[in-house]
Amino acid sequence: MSGGLQLSLARRLALAFALLALFAAGLTGYFAYRDSRQALVDTAKEQLATATRMLSRRIALTLDSVERDLVLIAQHPDSASALAGDVQSAAHAADLFARMIANRHAYFQIRLIAAGDGRETVRVDRGPGGPLVVAADDLQEKAHYPYVFETLALPRAGLYVSPAAINREHGAHDAEGQPSIQLAMQVTTGRQVLGVAVINLDLDGLFRLLAIDLPGDTELFLSDDDGDFLIHPDPQLAFAFDRGQRVRVQEHFPATQALFERRAESVNLQIDASAGIAGRIATFHRVDTLPAAWRGAGDARGMHVALGLAQPLSGILAMGGELASNAVRNVLIAGLIAVLIALVLARAETASLRQIEAAMTKFGQPGAAPLPTARQDEIGALARRFAAMQAQIRAQLVTLEAQSRALDHEAQHDWLTGLANRRNLIGFLPQALARAARQERRLALFFIDLDGFKPINDTHGHGTGDRVLVEIAQRLTHGVRAGDYIARPGGDEFVVVCEGLEIPAEEEHIADKLVRLIAAPLVIDGLRLQVGASIGIACYPRDGSDAESLTGAADRAMYAAKSAGRGIWCRADGERSTAPAEQTKAST
Repeated sequence: MSGGLQLSLARRLALAFALLALFAAGLTGYFAYRDSRQALVDTAKEQLATATRMLSRRIALTLDSVERDLVLIAQHPDSASALAGDVQSAAHAADLFARMIANRHAYFQIRLIAAGDGRETVRVDRGPGGPLVVAADDLQEKAHYPYVFETLALPRAGLYVSPAAINREHGAHDAEGQPSIQLAMQVTTGRQVLGVAVINLDLDGLFRLLAIDLPGDTELFLSDDDGDFLIHPDPQLAFAFDRGQRVRVQEHFPATQALFERRAESVNLQIDASAGIAGRIATFHRVDTLPAAWRGAGDARGMHVALGLAQPLSGILAMGGELASNAVRNVLIAGLIAVLIALVLARAETASLRQIEAAMTKFGQPGAAPLPTARQDEIGALARRFAAMQAQIRAQLVTLEAQSRALDHEAQHDWLTGLANRRNLIGFLPQALARAARQERRLALFFIDLDGFKPINDTHGHGTGDRVLVEIAQRLTHGVRAGDYIARPGGDEFVVVCEGLEIPAEEEHIADKLVRLIAAPLVIDGLRLQVGASIGIACYPRDGSDAESLTGAADRAMYAAKSAGRGIWCRADGERSTAPAEQTKAST
């Protein structure tokens, strides 16, 4: 035709293919960017969920340690003597409480309250300058408070846990007007109830300590079992029920209703941005801890809260900026090269263009078509750029997976010694018992408590105490058999589990070896130190057929060893070793 510019079929096809290639590159780049962006959000969700679970475990472990402190106070001889009116014992108890408050920053108060008149006998508060021993003239009558009369009504050794509330008690120093909970237990002698021991916990301080290593933009939420906020980024929404209002987590995050109906243990949310509200991701986890504790006047047991963490989407998606730049640059390069090649070599390069299009369509997916990276022209450069972007995304995912594995390892191992922690032990024991049952072999559990460790901590400081614990852990690691299991549940306690034993004499041989290993002197920074070990031994199937009964038997045997003089081992059936004179002297 003479009326206009005529293009050959090859050129028209080349132009059509060039436009198609440009469109395909742009579409592929868009979907690649969108998928990568979503991958960042999904990974952030997984990390947030992992952090929430870890924080929940830290809460449970921390409250377990508070319970152990309360048991120690309630069973301490000075507590009973102080409630009976002994002035010297009251001074000793006050000194013990002051040291506890100095070392445990989440404690507001520790008190002994008499059963008869409900008057405080010993009280130590946390003040601006540290622990404050309240003078006798300032001690108050507390019989009308639930943590006194409800604790006195509990069965023997019952643990009372109050609901979280704003502390309105006058003269409570740092605790006054602050969110807190009380844990209480009876102090008895024989069959007589002398009074109650009470620990007042700083709720905000406790969670600040537990969440100290979270990223700075992480928001923390905590609600009680009814959903009322106890901790909220907006302080006006926390403890609204104390002001006669109800502000509940279910109203702000409706999906969390499943937690309170016990239809789910955790809930993951993504909240898109709307008018005046920034987008964010959030994870809420139900925390059930202190399962044997009484709550209030009813027969409800345990402490139940909902814990939530949230992060803004803006911070997460900011990491996708480089991916977006790479996607745009690669799409532009791909389009330019596609147009030039299509115009000049339409027929010759059709196969290569189809190969690139197929590879881009499956970008980032398993089994993606190989890119023609070996070509030494523009198409090869384009392919290498896409390959580099794929490698970059994979490297980021590998880093995120490594961080997730590190968090999981931290949750299963003791941060100080590297040994298995209490959670790891709880998971290991049922499996070991199942193996012992299948193989019809004996399994021995050695519960070790260090003698003389507390004076080292008090005299030389916690740094020296930590090094002692690390040294003992290394001795145990190198001193037992290669297949034996070692854990540090907490404090100065260790557990060794030996499988495949044949006769009771093997238990005694191992226990003797453990006593000798631990009793050997230590030299730390020029100090010659020595600790001993009281060891309780429980054997499957003789002393228990499940993890709870076996650990309980070993724990009781350990206390029997301590009562019998320390520095010895004692089996659950009552048989014990004899402590060498020098060992007994060192542990007193």
